[in-house]
Amino acid sequence: MINQRPCTDRIMQSFSDAFMEACDGSPSHHLKDISSELLFKLYDESFILELYGLAQNNDPVLIYGESGTGQSLIAKTIHLLSPRRDKPFEKCDCLLLDDAVFYHESKQLARKVAGGTLFIDKVAEASPTKQAQLHFVLERQRDMKIISTTDADLRKAALSGTFHDGLFFQLSTFSVNLPTLKERIIVSPDIINLYFNQLYFKSGNIKIDGSALSKLLAYPYRGNYIELDNICRYIEVNDHDGIVTVDDLPEPLRDYMPA
Repeated sequence: MINQRPCTDRIMQSFSDAFMEACDGSPSHHLKDISSELLFKLYDESFILELYGLAQNNDPVLIYGESGTGQSLIAKTIHLLSPRRDKPFEKCDCLLLDDAVFYHESKQLARKVAGGTLFIDKVAEASPTKQAQLHFVLERQRDMKIISTTDADLRKAALSGTFHDGLFFQLSTFSVNLPTLKERIIVSPDIINLYFNQLYFKSGNIKIDGSALSKLLAYPYRGNYIELDNICRYIEVNDHDGIVTVDDLPEPLRDYMPA
């Protein structure tokens, strides 16, 4: 039997390199200091192998994920893992552009990105007018990889008529579901300590007492990594002795009682 481990190890390293590169210059720039140990707890091997496979073809990828799960970061990582990595990566934000200019701007982006990747962010938030315009543009621009993100069930929306069914099929040849922070903590509870000490308290001297850790492990993290970052920043300001207690936690977390 052929040993597949060396190939898998190369893919894991490629993912790590692409993820760090995607972090650089992004709102998640602090994650470029993440260790492989923590990164591979946030994104496990099966997820990384799936992502790598999606990056190697030219088919559209629809990323499903809650707010704060790193949709934009994973979209850029897919691009950097792909054969198109040296070609343009352009973002089309369905919330920022008005209906009146969306068609013109999206058409210009599609032309600009020829040979590269068009990243369509928050596609579920697009108005019916924008959806129809985007569908029209994508029908006429084919030399690009399309990666889009949503936190809604687009298949259900397309079936119910609240999302353009033609656009849905253009975007969803393949799909991938991003894990929530809570799901990853359940699998790997040491994520909390690693996250604190590697990304915020880099001296490694911060300690989390048992009661505070219990709160941190039980908390639902509706905002996912954005919320955990906010908690870490709050503790940075309010903890002065290197020991995190319940009193050092922000109020919603301090008062949280598991059901």
